[in-house]
Amino acid sequence: MRGRAVVVGLMLSVLMIVSANAGLSIGAKLWMQELSIESMGGEITADGAGVGPTASIDLSENLWLSGSWVVSVLDFEDDSDMTTQDAEAVLALSLDWIDLGIGFRYSEDEFPDQSKTRKYGPMAYVGLGSSFGDSPLGWYAAASWMFADLNDDWVAGEHFNAEGGLSLYLDPISATVGYRYKDHYDFDDVDITYQGVTASASISF
Repeated sequence: MRGRAVVVGLMLSVLMIVSANAGLSIGAKLWMQELSIESMGGEITADGAGVGPTASIDLSENLWLSGSWVVSVLDFEDDSDMTTQDAEAVLALSLDWIDLGIGFRYSEDEFPDQSKTRKYGPMAYVGLGSSFGDSPLGWYAAASWMFADLNDDWVAGEHFNAEGGLSLYLDPISATVGYRYKDHYDFDDVDITYQGVTASASISF
């Protein structure tokens, strides 16, 4: 809870300080995802959908801040379900052809037995994207790596996200459709991944 409050508080603080004239964009994101847990005992899967708000703001010509919070409900084959939350804030610098940033991620999983795990910590970010000539259509790719879990409970929280797809920009509306992959790589003899199609839409002020 504390990690999520930090993310939300950071976003709200910046939005209050910086005016909408600086380039504010607000929208929503959808993630149709499948969870896979592979171990020596076999594979367990769950699928469902997540949705939540997104926001970004230009702090200067080359510096921007963005944040998102997606809440998902995933159903297992035995009709039980789990709730997951993913929140992040990213501060990034736009260079000629690449965006580089740092940020903070928070994720929470509530399992069918109502037990919970919370992971939060710093992350590194890299992003690419361009339009197809003068067309409003384009492409994007981004990856983030939460390299340290500050909660450090019984579940290793270090993980990476990768997402890529197509973008559409019709001022002031923008939209994306793509594919997102999330991998908790630091488990012993267990492979935990979330993946699936994503879509987003936002409006700029």
